[in-house]
Amino acid sequence: MKKFFAVLIAVAVAVGITGCTGSKEKMETTWECLMIIGENPEEYVFDGQEIQTAGGVLTIYNNQWVEIDVCLAYEDENGETVIVFEETIKGGGVYQQYYIDEDVVYKIGIRADVERGEDISVSVLEKDAVRTPRQLSDK
Repeated sequence: MKKFFAVLIAVAVAVGITGCTGSKEKMETTWECLMIIGENPEEYVFDGQEIQTAGGVLTIYNNQWVEIDVCLAYEDENGETVIVFEETIKGGGVYQQYYIDEDVVYKIGIRADVERGEDISVSVLEKDAVRTPRQLSDK
């Protein structure tokens, strides 16, 4: 009977270890976007980073402690910028956008009410956000 339980525990541990290694193989893509705010704080500033999702979900982290406006945009066949969404993100906050078209190359735009020439950065991840207690309490 002891051997049965020992084998059962060994199998459970082996399955658990295999499950952990399998979950680490999943790739996630992260883009770090840095923009310098220009003359007009009402205009979006784009950094030229090309963003394309394979999963249809983008999570945007505001790396600043100031509130920012973020947009996701793409260029149409005429070279015009088409904004897919605009969202205000609190300092240190997170925003998720679902159902992103996987066949389109996007770019992130930022605007903020800060001094001209100030650096503003966001991180864009191709996955669901892991919310911290601070972010949950902001809701």
